[in-house]
Amino acid sequence: MVGPIVIAEIFYRPPDGPGGQDNSDDEYVELRSIVGTNVPLSSAAIPTNRWRLHGGIDFDFPSDAVLNANSSLLLVNFNPTNAPKTAAFRARFNVPAGVALFGPYEGKLDNSGESVRLSRPDNPEPGGDVPYILVDEVEYRDATPWPVGADGTGASIQ
Repeated sequence: MVGPIVIAEIFYRPPDGPGGQDNSDDEYVELRSIVGTNVPLSSAAIPTNRWRLHGGIDFDFPSDAVLNANSSLLLVNFNPTNAPKTAAFRARFNVPAGVALFGPYEGKLDNSGESVRLSRPDNPEPGGDVPYILVDEVEYRDATPWPVGADGTGASIQ
């Protein structure tokens, strides 16, 4: 099964900052809805059971988050309530105001490669444990067959 949301883009290794400093503030993961209906990022029955992105980075979406039909959102490594950072990020990457930003996530995208997984909650089991269903997964590397241009030169993988 594919969708209703896919991992559409990963910017795992932006160009380094001054002095060769790792630039994790410009990292992002784009999620894209591939269906014609809005997708709530939490369980309708139990809103505290939320979609999550995990792997080298971890993020649980807010219980009121929704990805609109045939649209995208970006998961960033800074708090989008920081207006100057958000404005600079949107300008640098030409991100329209209508594209929601979520963050910050825990961890950072590994510059050499790792697995990024999107999961959604299933119905709770007796006892309250919530199983998760893998929706999409990308395991990227900084070597062939992945594009080498995504390794610190300003390109992303899509």
